[in-house]
Amino acid sequence: MIHKETSAGLNLLFSDKESELNKENLKDTDIIYIKEKPKDTEKFFYLSYKVTYKFDVPKTEEDYLNSLSKNKRKKIKKSLKKAKDDNIDFCFEFPLEKQHFFEWIDVYRENISLKEKKEFHVDESWFDTNNERKGGIFALKQGKIIGGIVFKKMPENDYFKERWSIGFSSTKKAFMILGINELLNYHLINHAIEKGIKLVLRGMDINIYGNHLSTGLYLFKKSLGFKTIPYPRKGFYYMKINSFKKFKNELLFFSIKDKDLLIANMMSRNEIENPDDFKAGFLGGLKFYRIIDDNSFQEIKELS
Repeated sequence: MIHKETSAGLNLLFSDKESELNKENLKDTDIIYIKEKPKDTEKFFYLSYKVTYKFDVPKTEEDYLNSLSKNKRKKIKKSLKKAKDDNIDFCFEFPLEKQHFFEWIDVYRENISLKEKKEFHVDESWFDTNNERKGGIFALKQGKIIGGIVFKKMPENDYFKERWSIGFSSTKKAFMILGINELLNYHLINHAIEKGIKLVLRGMDINIYGNHLSTGLYLFKKSLGFKTIPYPRKGFYYMKINSFKKFKNELLFFSIKDKDLLIANMMSRNEIENPDDFKAGFLGGLKFYRIIDDNSFQEIKELS
């Protein structure tokens, strides 16, 4: 069965079998997803349609900070001082309070409106369902919300144990230079430690960065100690990029290697700056490809 949808401007095609594509006009299709293994897998990558980011909460704040890079620890320490000097406070809420959530929504809308592709994934109605399981950490200046993270407390299921699942995060652009995003995560993890939460998941992204989502989003989450993992409920496919037209320069996605290890695949039209930044201990490898034209690519090297 063929299913088509558009996500962040990309035209996606989902198929059960490769043979179903024979009667399809693929001219305007950007990415193809096939459930059954194709005969020729050379241009296909086996992956989860979506990924999330996992953080195993340590026992103490000291353990948390020690798990981060030296540079990240220094940045958090510096940001804590800047926030204090700038009279910025942090407020943790569980359950979530309506007034602060609605103020934060305005910050979120302002940030999304600045993007080239304006996709709003949350509004005031998010507050109305199962509110007793929702919480947030907010940054405030003079009593006004300037940034925040909102999350849900989720029960154990077939895939994950009980956890806090971060749904959305947004901070006023003028305050990002102070490191507010890092501090929001820092305070949230400390509250998780205090509450005995063992697992935090951050976001659920379509497993391709470089169009709507920047490759820098992976680097940011990784720098905070989060590990990229498949999101199994959304399924696994053989993926082929049919057209690179809508990708400006570089793109990133995670394919699956033996024993469920992830391979980070970087594709770029130009030379990738600081390629080692994409390395991570939780990855099974890192591969680089050159985009030759709008329909083809070639592997250039592998770092592992």
